[in-house]
Amino acid sequence: MMRMPPGTVLIAEDTPGQEFFVVVEGTATASRHGWWLADFGPGSFFGELALLDRGQRTATVVAATEMCVLVISRVEFWSLHGSAPSFTHKLLVELGARLRRTDDLLDEESASAWTLRPLAAIGATGC
Repeated sequence: MMRMPPGTVLIAEDTPGQEFFVVVEGTATASRHGWWLADFGPGSFFGELALLDRGQRTATVVAATEMCVLVISRVEFWSLHGSAPSFTHKLLVELGARLRRTDDLLDEESASAWTLRPLAAIGATGC
């Protein structure tokens, strides 16, 4: 476990991911392109996406308060999948919840910023 002072950048967007973080104490804030995405508190986790798909980090996560975090390496992360099915289940449930929250945000943003048109109005023909 590691202690992090407030203001510590734990993850920077558009950088390679090498670790997964579990918050033990304190809080962190995630943002993308300067826009707030989420807050993380004890029991929550972040950093999994770049480990799962070997892509770049999709957000920046900064310690909002002093934190204690469990830092899990890429190798340890993948080892957990084979040895702890409950870990994989919790990860999938949280990823699903995050996707739904993102869909909700996009729906709200789309409704306020664009005039929505039915697919038929833009030439969608189906399969």
